[in-house]
Amino acid sequence: MRQSAGVMYVVGLFTLALPLQATPITYTVVATATGNLGASAFTNALVTVTLISDTSAVVGSPGSFQTNSAFPTVTVAGLGNASFTDPLLWAFNNPALTVAGISNVTLNRLILGTVNAAFASYDLRTSIGPINGAALFNDGFLFPTTLGNFVLTSVLNNTSTFTAVESSVPEPATTGFLLGAGLLGIVALRQRYRSDAAAGQRFPFRHR
Repeated sequence: MRQSAGVMYVVGLFTLALPLQATPITYTVVATATGNLGASAFTNALVTVTLISDTSAVVGSPGSFQTNSAFPTVTVAGLGNASFTDPLLWAFNNPALTVAGISNVTLNRLILGTVNAAFASYDLRTSIGPINGAALFNDGFLFPTTLGNFVLTSVLNNTSTFTAVESSVPEPATTGFLLGAGLLGIVALRQRYRSDAAAGQRFPFRHR
């Protein structure tokens, strides 16, 4: 009885201390666009805005406005990669307007988004896409980055592509939980071995 109670206590300890975590997810919005990154101008270059977060960080219920905050980057072909420097940015999905994208919440401005009916039932917690649609952006607005201000002035064919991809790699907390489960098995087997021996047995945006 004492051994059984000990096993149950360890099970509870690992369950509380090492809960399973949701998986990492990467959101990207891609367009062929014209604008500036710092002092460098670009014309019809491939622009990729990327935000990496975790599905457990999504705020909002399916069918409502949902967000996932993190620190996105922008890559402009031929110019390099820069990180946005404002403190609050997020990926979002607005089912009512069928828009998904990445916004600078600090400045209350959309960086780049995509309009498509598929977003009416999307919830930011799963993989989707690539989804093509009408591009939404703030023409001429300045977004601070580590390479200077990022500015879009036009998007080729007014088209962008939104993609979300979940990672299958377990996070450290998940790995810890699985390790804990393995240790529990060892503890249980050791205790059983002792018993058997005694008996002789054996893881908000805006646009314009």
